Amino acid sequence: MNIELPKEFSFKNERKGKVAFIEDGVLKITRQVNFERLMIELSYKMRGKEKCYYCNQKITKEQVTIDHKFPINFGGPTITNNLFPACKSCNRKKENMTYYQYMALLEAEESGLKGKYLRALRQYQGSIKSDQQYQIPKDWITEKEITDIITCVTLDENYKGKRYHSLERYYLKYNKIKKPIVLDRNSFLLDGFLVLMLAKNYKINKLAVIELENVEVII
Repeated sequence: MNIELPKEFSFKNERKGKVAFIEDGVLKITRQVNFERLMIELSYKMRGKEKCYYCNQKITKEQVTIDHKFPINFGGPTITNNLFPACKSCNRKKENMTYYQYMALLEAEESGLKGKYLRALRQYQGSIKSDQQYQIPKDWITEKEITDIITCVTLDENYKGKRYHSLERYYLKYNKIKKPIVLDRNSFLLDGFLVLMLAKNYKINKLAVIELENVEVII
């Protein structure tokens, strides 16, 4: 898939200089860049920070947040197609809902059916996990052998912290990896190192991946 990009963009690190830029419609990034932070900066550049995507109200600097249209807890990746500016109130209220589920909740509130809707939604979300599905567009996802994924990380046991054990508990409970990993156009790992380590430790040969055809890691 291709992520949404502005026509022009340059991202600099105070110590390392330019670490990301757009060339011929392709986002080129160095290995030193923080991918999550980069996606957030790109999203703000395209969509601004002044208006909430959900309630359409103006946002002050103190109230602006970034929200995942498809939630992280149900496989939502941190890529520009999935990131939108939101006020703290909407972000908190939306919780683990998709954009469409949240809009339906607002309609249910107006009709006095909020409780009924939330009960049905929680039941549906539980079935999603049990059925080993993600709540993101299916055309975002493909599969790849983990031996074909490129990483440049020195491996040690320090990666097994709280975030790793959270992923591990989810896998053991649902027999499913919590979220797809994100790769560049050449299968270089951009996001999901702990997921990849979990897969290797449990001898999982294939992973759900999101391949970004217009992103390339450069040396």
